[in-house]
Amino acid sequence: MSLGLTEQLASSTSFRLAAMFAILLASSFLLAGVGVVVATRSAALNESDRRLRIEIDAIGEATRTGGFATAAATLAQRSAYHPALIYSLRSRGAVAGDPSLPTDRIGRRIIDLPDAPDGAWRGDHLVVTSALPGDVTLSVADDLERAEDVRNALLSTLLWIGAATLLAGIAVARWLTRRTLSRMDALSDTVQAVAGGNLAVRMPLRNATTPDDLDRLGASFNDMLDQIDRLVASVRRVSTNVAHDLRTPLTHAGQQLETALAATTNEERERALLTIQASIAELLRTFDALLSLSEIEAGTTQRFATVDLSAVVERVTDAYRPDIEASGRTLAVQTPGPILIQGETHLLTRALANLVENAIRHTPLGAHILVEGAEGDCATLSVSDNGAGVPAVHRDRVIEPFERLDESRQSPGSGIGLSIVAAVARLHGATLSLDDAHPGLRATLRFSPRRI
Repeated sequence: MSLGLTEQLASSTSFRLAAMFAILLASSFLLAGVGVVVATRSAALNESDRRLRIEIDAIGEATRTGGFATAAATLAQRSAYHPALIYSLRSRGAVAGDPSLPTDRIGRRIIDLPDAPDGAWRGDHLVVTSALPGDVTLSVADDLERAEDVRNALLSTLLWIGAATLLAGIAVARWLTRRTLSRMDALSDTVQAVAGGNLAVRMPLRNATTPDDLDRLGASFNDMLDQIDRLVASVRRVSTNVAHDLRTPLTHAGQQLETALAATTNEERERALLTIQASIAELLRTFDALLSLSEIEAGTTQRFATVDLSAVVERVTDAYRPDIEASGRTLAVQTPGPILIQGETHLLTRALANLVENAIRHTPLGAHILVEGAEGDCATLSVSDNGAGVPAVHRDRVIEPFERLDESRQSPGSGIGLSIVAAVARLHGATLSLDDAHPGLRATLRFSPRRI
């Protein structure tokens, strides 16, 4: 179901994260404003208290030296010097300074002073009252509204900055999310195209040189599509080859079945049925090879233990030596002694047997076949012959299932033997390589160095 832009933004994880960070940043400004208010108010009170006590000390000193009259004169001087401060001096009914400033409580307090005689609003003041010598009481007040104005201005600035940050953060989150959503839409369109059967489509990349998260995801997705494309092409090719290889024995079986039905003698009918039986056996060998390849590639037959490759070579060559020598070919074996690896004896025996059969099948009479095992940094197992070999451009191809060169199409076999060898090699962490034996072909299984 297609969503509108608002719904897409609301459901986007990137937008939610960006909006959350913007809200956190704006909240930080708000908390900073609250902290500034508390800190500046406390600092302002302490500073005012310090100023007021300096004034009280100065006037108190005048009271001690000259009495009330001297204190009143000093008050008048300091009031003129500090017009922002309010003074009130009282002694037995005598008052100097502002009579509206209370002096009835010793200590520090904050009071809301009434408006001045000229009508000016005065608001909150910090008042410090102290008892002086000679039954004199002095109160000095400082206006807190100036500090409040500064705090309010600072708080207002922080709030505006926080609101602007929140709006900017949401705007940037919206912009980034729309860019991300457009790229995600491209990825979604690619997925839908692939689901519709179009394997040629690819995810567009913004910058392949310095990729971001989505570019890396897109590149991985494109690599996956390339692999799927190769696998589908391989399946199609294998299907074509399977159909080609199965068509011949089925056609022969059908022809011989017609021959058997039309036979007038038991000998003709028996020959036809034997040919049909051979064709069916060839089909069964092909299907058995396919099942074996599937099991090996799935790893369902893995039972690893310590295996001596020299023993595997001896077992396989002893089994094939009579057939090789009866065909006019020669067989030589070279192994230095025990070659121990971790693997499955049955699979390794199957792989070596396939290599030997491949050498027998694709070499002329009188050819020489050499089976070697070697110990070193990497254990190796190889089968070489001096036959026609395989051209270098076709060596990767003949390892694929049912891939055979045209000149080999008429020879018996399923065309899957080397594929089984390659699958056994992968299961054992080894590699299969086909090289020129000068002349002929050399097939080598090379195992990893850390093999025991």
